[in-house]
Amino acid sequence: MILHLSQALAKRLKCKLSFSDAKINQTGRTDSWSADIFRIPRMGSHILVMHDASLWPLIFEAQRFKTYEQFLETLLLHIESSYFRFGASFDGSNITVVATKRSNRSIIGSMNNAIMLIVSYVEQSIEEGEPMDGIELQERIARTPFMALEDIFPDKAFARIAAQQR
Repeated sequence: MILHLSQALAKRLKCKLSFSDAKINQTGRTDSWSADIFRIPRMGSHILVMHDASLWPLIFEAQRFKTYEQFLETLLLHIESSYFRFGASFDGSNITVVATKRSNRSIIGSMNNAIMLIVSYVEQSIEEGEPMDGIELQERIARTPFMALEDIFPDKAFARIAAQQR
């Protein structure tokens, strides 16, 4: 699996990136995920991870992780759970992960759009007095159309990819 980290997240997790000078093709890869760190006002720093081929989102509170190893262990469990949700398997304990820098402008743009939506959803829920948790945020982003996707919706795109791995 390839994990593309933003420079800010790699620095925060003290992760040494591989292939720092090379651009690795991310478009359409089912073994590739991208991650970035961002701040939600009044809620602190969070990490958004998106599956490169489907833009399936995973959201984590950044303060939970002091090291890359802690983050990776949790991430692999959540990826495994995502595949299981759609009836497919993913063995996170039996996989090699290569961490590298992000380079695909389309995926970075989609992640930036998702981050803006997440922040606006949280701000709206605070104004309305209705707290929103990470799972609800993930579900909303997974049902948000992204023009960069053939299936338009991340949940449909990820379900199609998971079905191919059954």
